[in-house]
Amino acid sequence: MRDDRRRSEPEDDANGKGPFSECAADGARGGDQATAPLVQALLEYAAQNPVRFHMPGHKGRAPAGAAAHPRASLPPAADTATGAGAAPRKGITSSEAGTSGSGGAAAGATDPEFARLLLAGGGAFAADVTEIDGLDDLHAPEGAIAAAQRLAAQAYGADETFFLVNGSTCGLHAAIMATCRPGDEIIVSRDTHRAIAGGLVLSGARPVYVAPEVDELYQIPLGPSPAAVKTALERHPGARAVVVTNPSYYGVAPDIKTLVATVHDYGKIAVVDEAHGAHLPFHEALPLSALEAGADAVVSGAHKSLPAMTQASFLHLNLRSGAVDPEAVRRALRLIETTSPSYVLMASLDAARRVAATRGRELLDRTIRAAAAARERLSGIPGVACLDADRLAARGFAHDPTKLLVSFAGLGSLGVTGVEVARLLRERHGVEVELADARNILAILTMADSWADVQALVEAIESVVAAFVKGTRRDHAAYGSDMPGDARRDGSPGGDGVPTGTRGDSGKAAAAGMATYTGSHAGLGGAEGGAGPEGAARTRHEATSPGDAAGAGAGAGAGDGAEHAGADRGPSPAAVCDVLKDVPPLRMTPREAALSGAEWVPLDEACGRVSADAIVPYPPGVPVVCPGEEITGALVEFLRDAVSSGQAARLRGVRRDGQVLAVAGH
Repeated sequence: MRDDRRRSEPEDDANGKGPFSECAADGARGGDQATAPLVQALLEYAAQNPVRFHMPGHKGRAPAGAAAHPRASLPPAADTATGAGAAPRKGITSSEAGTSGSGGAAAGATDPEFARLLLAGGGAFAADVTEIDGLDDLHAPEGAIAAAQRLAAQAYGADETFFLVNGSTCGLHAAIMATCRPGDEIIVSRDTHRAIAGGLVLSGARPVYVAPEVDELYQIPLGPSPAAVKTALERHPGARAVVVTNPSYYGVAPDIKTLVATVHDYGKIAVVDEAHGAHLPFHEALPLSALEAGADAVVSGAHKSLPAMTQASFLHLNLRSGAVDPEAVRRALRLIETTSPSYVLMASLDAARRVAATRGRELLDRTIRAAAAARERLSGIPGVACLDADRLAARGFAHDPTKLLVSFAGLGSLGVTGVEVARLLRERHGVEVELADARNILAILTMADSWADVQALVEAIESVVAAFVKGTRRDHAAYGSDMPGDARRDGSPGGDGVPTGTRGDSGKAAAAGMATYTGSHAGLGGAEGGAGPEGAARTRHEATSPGDAAGAGAGAGAGDGAEHAGADRGPSPAAVCDVLKDVPPLRMTPREAALSGAEWVPLDEACGRVSADAIVPYPPGVPVVCPGEEITGALVEFLRDAVSSGQAARLRGVRRDGQVLAVAGH
């Protein structure tokens, strides 16, 4: 022990530096050890008090009355069960607002008892415990955890449910490991998340990829058709299982009932990544859940769409077919899941299940109606389109209406990109969306979102588009300069009934100029907003406009000549989709490639080599090449374009200098 460096009491040295600075000066430690960069970053983000349209599903809100909370728009604690008491904003009728109130947060979306646990007394520290008597053991549950998992299984219609504290990734790994042995073939939709590639490495299974269909306007993968999966099953009769996604990140759901039936007709195991669909069983207007369709193993990402904490997920098993061995799943989970599970995360799963099972339909009904109204209003803007059920139904897919995918492809000639829109929403309006790419933004709505939140999103998008229509980003800077963040987001109404700062004088002028495409909507979900009872189950098809046609023809590069094109874009959605449709040859199993010796190689020398890692554009987190696949010329061109436009940082598995990891000697 280095006692010469210890002090009995903190004291400043001659230079005014305390003991932390002395520790930092120790070459073995280095850096400024008195700082906590991540803590500071989180404090700064929380202080901004953004309107969140990203994961996790609780949206950073506790129910009113649970404890003091910084978000000023929370309704008063007089009625914490319904959230009544907050005055509806102008333009939202009482019938649309429902019992939850529209001016504040969705009170009750986070379980009140769980919120009190985290906010009272010692807060999360008091709830952060280990496996002591009375609190059970995740890996050998017999008490409270076992009871909570049984309730979750009943709520979802599963025969057995496991709590996951390592995220949905952990459940997908366990499901694949439990169903496949090394060398077994497994049929995988090519648009699955990178977590599937990890499961292939761990299991040693050999993938057979099925290319997804693609939507040409939005340039997003839709998923495989039942016919494509059937063809793969016929060509690979020895395959053990099939892995598909329901719904996708973008809210696109395949014909899951037909897919699962097809898989079972061939005697295979249906594994479904439902990480974005933990809410599906709780409202009839949502796509069919995989468990309802009869899937054998389903992973539900509770933290994505329910009021659960990040990393908290479920793994559900349907044991009626006998296809999945639950003991094999337990063994896999004991191998890959932490032996020190967070009781805060497990409690959040229990609490989120209670909310979904007891109030899910009520809360989701409001969410679906708000999303329908937003989609209706935004689709009226020339050049802007919103993905909806009608468009997908024509291709045999369903739509999760809680995912609001907005395309600006029709405004490409004005230099509008999804990335730029997202930046302006964040910087000028305090609205944070989940995803942005060269043409789209994605806003995730959950049962925690209020009508006021959704109206703020719509108005912010309208003002951003109006500024582009007026000419330049300089116009937008001037337009947004009278929107102080604290005034804008405190929920207090201005003279026109909209929270102060949402529209300044120049904003009112812009709004007046937008009358041609906002029509008679006095506010979100007005009489024409499509948010009545019928609006919960369906939305109007996107309005056809000159901008839509231009977007469909121009593709993601429509704004390539714009001032900000290139460096502020993500990898081109069109290019990503093209790569996904062209599955590279598999030269060795993902396990063999990932565990072999590897070397970094420049892109110019990568063509024909075997990838040792997954290369994954973010967004959307879907690999364009997986371990064991050949790096093709088309892939090299895709990567070269992305790197040259400054997007190496958005490509997982690619160094900033453009080098990729290849299997040594292959």
